[in-house]
Amino acid sequence: MFIKHFGADIAVVGLVLLMGFFIKESGPVANKYGGVTIIPMQGKTMGADVYGLNIASVFDNHTALYELFHALETHLVLVFHNVSDSLTPEAQVLFTKMFGPVDPLMSGPPEYIYNKQFRSPEAVKRALANGADLNSLQESMIRAAASSVLPREVTRVVKEVSDLLAFGEGWHTDLSFNKGTPSFACLVARELPPVGQGNTGFADMRAAWKRVPVHWKEELEGKLANHSDGAGRSSLHPVVRRDNKFGGEKSLFVNKAFTTSILGDEKNLLESVLEFIENMPVANPDAILSVSWAPGQMVMWDNRYTQHSANADYKVRREMHRTMVSGTVPF
Repeated sequence: MFIKHFGADIAVVGLVLLMGFFIKESGPVANKYGGVTIIPMQGKTMGADVYGLNIASVFDNHTALYELFHALETHLVLVFHNVSDSLTPEAQVLFTKMFGPVDPLMSGPPEYIYNKQFRSPEAVKRALANGADLNSLQESMIRAAASSVLPREVTRVVKEVSDLLAFGEGWHTDLSFNKGTPSFACLVARELPPVGQGNTGFADMRAAWKRVPVHWKEELEGKLANHSDGAGRSSLHPVVRRDNKFGGEKSLFVNKAFTTSILGDEKNLLESVLEFIENMPVANPDAILSVSWAPGQMVMWDNRYTQHSANADYKVRREMHRTMVSGTVPF
């Protein structure tokens, strides 16, 4: 049902990208497009709630698809309500492809899970810091990947009852060590703890860049930072990104999980910048979202202009399904 529309809709998205340069952001009111309602979050620098998304017909709704793409690049985080009950993993992959190419090797589980070799540097660092047993963490990740068959593009994100940590804790940008970093990510709730637990935090890196001290900006503008996964994959990226097609705003692009150094950072600003980001929930609460998950919910975010962090404040099993849109080399 979905596949016959796929080629035509990709062409539409291409047209959307071109037209997007000429579209201005609407005000903080409910906007309705082809049955989809987009409501910007009040008092926040980012975020919008989305209602009325009909997965079965959205691939024919070119107006809604265009407005969703525009809203995602404008508001950075979209919270879709009451959709995932009808969103199969296969449909999630096709919906994600409406926003750009989905590379199974980037979007799906990393090879170390399939090879049963625990090589997640991010998880290892946090596990060591928290005194977790690495063997049990490894077994949990393998179980999560192998427990049932999913499309190769889908990463199963699971926290078992016995796990001490949640996948994705700590502020980070997904896969920033890749040369071409993912542009967008889509996360669907499949099995949840009680509402109010396991929230996902998002931080607006456009607002972060605007609010860092002026003398930091003078030092950081034009510099490159090294991003590494600690296992041989690394890339140099601008400390300041400016490749948002709609707004063209600058964004701070360093994160604690993967950024190891800034080239020519004679004043050692990286540590101060990371501390600034860590303190944003207190110092800049309007630039922070705490998404509370509910059944039937899906969240999409701009991985280039935000950071996110999972919360492990629950003792029950949680399962989420993630897909990602491939991106370009940051500039």
